[in-house]
Amino acid sequence: MDLHQAPDWGKFMEKIGWRSLLVTGGPGEAPSRVYLKKIPLLGSIIKIPRPTSPLPYSALEKLARAERALFVKVEPLDEREITTLTKNGYDEDHWPLTPTCVIKIDLRASLPEIQKNFHEDARYSLRKAERNGITVEVIQPSTAVDPKKVLESFYKIFKKTGEKKGFWVPPFKELLAKSKSFGENADLLLGRFGEPVSGAFLLFHGKVAYYNVAASTELGRKLLAQYLVMGEIIKRAKDRGCETLNLEGIYDPRFAVSRRWKNLTVFKKKFGGEVISLPGSYTKYYNPLVKLLFKLNR
Repeated sequence: MDLHQAPDWGKFMEKIGWRSLLVTGGPGEAPSRVYLKKIPLLGSIIKIPRPTSPLPYSALEKLARAERALFVKVEPLDEREITTLTKNGYDEDHWPLTPTCVIKIDLRASLPEIQKNFHEDARYSLRKAERNGITVEVIQPSTAVDPKKVLESFYKIFKKTGEKKGFWVPPFKELLAKSKSFGENADLLLGRFGEPVSGAFLLFHGKVAYYNVAASTELGRKLLAQYLVMGEIIKRAKDRGCETLNLEGIYDPRFAVSRRWKNLTVFKKKFGGEVISLPGSYTKYYNPLVKLLFKLNR
């Protein structure tokens, strides 16, 4: 099961204003976690990120009609689902909401074996970060005395990074909601040079660790703190019994929206792992005006 189908992710979506529904179909159809948001006076929108195949199409159609859906957006996990999606009226679009290309590191090998797959530059940068005096603190926000204060120390870095590099940063309440929803399945790693200069927020589901959000200050990048943080992430994930570390989104030439990840892609690829390409996004429109609007804005 993908992270976006996990019960903890459902809790998070509920906290930020979506309804989380588990939709089941007939024999042979797997249950899918569906997220629905009401649009006052207009109806609703429905999204289904990375569901298990096969989708319960009849149940989804019934839900869409009952909730006056403007559109239903599906981002399949399995390429084999695409044929059935198109048969059921879903068209491929060009605005995916979840990463379409990711890097996965196999954690079942020993730590030295994993580190052998690091690029030479990554190994050098790890040693250099230690010589620069960087240390990494591992925190579980759910057990911290003041979880909000702990998360704020990271969010300040995240927000400044977004402002400098020109990407949208969600409000702090979303990070707090995610931490509360995942509880003990969320970790925060802070790279320190006295004060925090780098950090990463990890989520755990099953035996997979997800590199969900990360950021560094200008000083942190200069001191290569992000490399030491990544090294500790791998150790932490192994300590928690994970078999896979999902580094999440990297640049995908199929979708222009991922261009902003080009530099991040270079960094992530330095730690080895396998690049996995996932299917894109498919939408079924129930309102012709909404369909026209999205077509014109392509």
